[in-house]
Amino acid sequence: MIKILRQLRTLNKNIIEYVPNGAENYRWTLLIDHNSDKLNYESSVQLFNKRLNVALKRLFTESTNINTKYWDKSLTKLSEAGFYIPEEDLKNISPDTLKLHISFYTLLLRHFDYKNFFESVKTTVDFLDYQENIIPRLIWIYIFYYSRFLYKVKNEPGIHYEKYKQWHTKLLDKENFYKRLPSEQLTILLLTYCEAKVAEIKEPRISFFSNKDLEMTSFFDNHSEELDLFLDEAKASESSFDFERLNYVIEEFKDFFREDKDLFLVQETLDNQSKLNLSSALPLSLRLKYGPLSVRNLKSVVVDKLFNSQDRPAGEFSEDDKSLPAYKSPKLKVYPSNVQYWFDLVPGEREKIIDHLRLDKNATAPIGAVKIAKLRCQTSWINLLNLITGPVLVWQLYKNGFIPQFNFLDDSEARKLRDSDKKKKRKRKAELELLDQHRIAISSIYFKEELEKYLLENPIEFTLVELQNLWEFELRRIRERISQRISFYESRMKEFGIYEAKIGEAQKRTLMKEIFTIEEEVKPYITYVKKAFQTALPIRNKVQFSEYRHNNDGAEFDPDTLFDQEKWIRAEVMKVMESKIEKGEAIQINTFCLDFSGSMKHDRMRNLFKILYLLVLGLEDRKSIDAFHFFSNKFIPVADFSSEYTNRKVLFRIMQQITSTSLGWVHYSGSGGTNISDGIEMSHKKMKAYVEEFKKTNPKANIVTSIFVITDGEPSLGIIRNEDLKEFIETKRLDGDVEIKGIFIKSKADDKKLKPKLVDTEENNPDEAKEPKGSDMSQIFGEDHFIETSDFRDGVDKFVKIMTETYKAQRKKYKWKQKKQKLGLTK
Repeated sequence: MIKILRQLRTLNKNIIEYVPNGAENYRWTLLIDHNSDKLNYESSVQLFNKRLNVALKRLFTESTNINTKYWDKSLTKLSEAGFYIPEEDLKNISPDTLKLHISFYTLLLRHFDYKNFFESVKTTVDFLDYQENIIPRLIWIYIFYYSRFLYKVKNEPGIHYEKYKQWHTKLLDKENFYKRLPSEQLTILLLTYCEAKVAEIKEPRISFFSNKDLEMTSFFDNHSEELDLFLDEAKASESSFDFERLNYVIEEFKDFFREDKDLFLVQETLDNQSKLNLSSALPLSLRLKYGPLSVRNLKSVVVDKLFNSQDRPAGEFSEDDKSLPAYKSPKLKVYPSNVQYWFDLVPGEREKIIDHLRLDKNATAPIGAVKIAKLRCQTSWINLLNLITGPVLVWQLYKNGFIPQFNFLDDSEARKLRDSDKKKKRKRKAELELLDQHRIAISSIYFKEELEKYLLENPIEFTLVELQNLWEFELRRIRERISQRISFYESRMKEFGIYEAKIGEAQKRTLMKEIFTIEEEVKPYITYVKKAFQTALPIRNKVQFSEYRHNNDGAEFDPDTLFDQEKWIRAEVMKVMESKIEKGEAIQINTFCLDFSGSMKHDRMRNLFKILYLLVLGLEDRKSIDAFHFFSNKFIPVADFSSEYTNRKVLFRIMQQITSTSLGWVHYSGSGGTNISDGIEMSHKKMKAYVEEFKKTNPKANIVTSIFVITDGEPSLGIIRNEDLKEFIETKRLDGDVEIKGIFIKSKADDKKLKPKLVDTEENNPDEAKEPKGSDMSQIFGEDHFIETSDFRDGVDKFVKIMTETYKAQRKKYKWKQKKQKLGLTK
């Protein structure tokens, strides 16, 4: 709530939240800061609000003239007004909605010409005779001054007019518009017409009418010129406007208000709110259909079919939306609940009821009914006035007319709230600034020791409970975040072998973040790679259910199974899983011989690492022993063979070779030329030595070997000629029965242009300039032992395919060799 208040006070400096005394006070009210430094008046602090409303009441009820000096001072001060806002609005309504309404009503206080509006209304009251209903004229005048207000807002620099130009248009509420009285419909449509005119819509036609709204359509058609004159910007800039020039239009406008009385006469017949029993004037058949004892009011099961009734109570429109602020005074109740309403009837049915009432021989009931209908009209019109003029004005019934009052709280209540809020504001402001400073400071702390040191140097305690709670919550959140981050990072670092590395903590975190990023990028491919390797390589460990589930000394012992053996059959017992090591299958030994030349730029090297990441995830569940080496100007041993099967710790050792970190960023690169022959020579030599050593301790082990060479360019060092290199590779394949496969990482430019082959030297990093050709690489490795790829997705697919096909072929060859040995076909 504090955060919301801070945001709202940037729009209106005077905002005080409060708890209303009762439901009738649950609304926004105006706040005048009597002690403003800018505005100093002699008027009594506690009597200002009361005096202003007393003066306003006298203006409309007595033959007095406006005290120009007093009104100028008062209304100038009104422009600085703020709002008392119920706490429930702050809790339950979105900040964006509150900001929009506060911004609009702040503009209304500053720019609506209330002084001339009251003068025009006063002149109209004196001219008409106060007994006559002046509501239509009052609304007519308000719409004129509302257009003047819109023009001011539109022309004022820095005001976002676009947000407010259709303020009343939103009240159309098309779904329930038919429930509104004619006076309400025309008022809202006129405001909409006004907004369209000010917004300079070329043809501000009201497209909302249906064919049945002929009277309202005719009103806009017949008076389009007068309405344009009425809302003209040049006229709006005048200090006064002669409303009597449009008297004939106003008279027609008033006709729509007169229609309200007939509709409330129908409503009184339907709900008998005043106990006049008007339905007795109807024939029996109509009474059963429309009166208080009608099928509808008796809640018959066929009510929905007969009367097209709605579950939504009468009089509830868009301005009653609970997601909007309750800034207007509560609506006075006009309709009872759960009855039939006038808008449930078609026009012909309403006219039929009116005709029967007028023909009734008992004259007393219709006369009383007209009076009651008039009172209900007045109640409805007050709601309408409060709808369009709130929250600044609240209208009240006075004798036979209406008077406006500024929407103030009682002076004594307002003074207590204001004084309490000022003290709270000063204290909150100072402590909020302190809280923000500490929040910012601890948000950048990553380790517990740093946090404890900061708290020791800055002992912090707030006097406001809400701020102290916020601070303690922030501390708990930061501590939990630090603890979780450290725990998570440590577990993941151990998983990849980073935790034990002798490098700085910052570098460890940077590398770990990069691994997290890689994980997200390769996630869609992990399942595919693992399933592919499942079909090509034997699993390292198999899991099976234990046959000794019922051991009495086991932690998982279930004594019920001793007496109910059928629980096994029904699968109602927890079975213990145990690992089983598979033996007898061939062990796969691979070497990945990787290009580390200068042409392996950041993106290309990073994609290579992503492929290796996927391969390691696929191999770590299989019986595979792997080595990872790089070749450039020289051979670079990175991860040699070990006594363990391949696991993901090897990835960190690869990262150390191909990456560098700076300012929290990981950069991938290689350097030097491309010596493929040296890479294969050294990889083959290391593999051969490892196999021989492995057989000393595992003489019966069945071993198959492969070398996968990954490069993005043709050889530039060592054996360069294709024919010589091909012969060299064939020699190595025969030496130990080793499969040697070539994977060529082709750039997209390789398909578009060819560059002349350059002579490589160690100094000029030639791989950055040469343009490799896949066809030459296929000649080197052989068509059946070579693939080329140009993007990551294609690379994963082809790399996995060549590896799995190689593994399957080796196993097939190995099994056939075993059969021949059993048959005595070989030594």
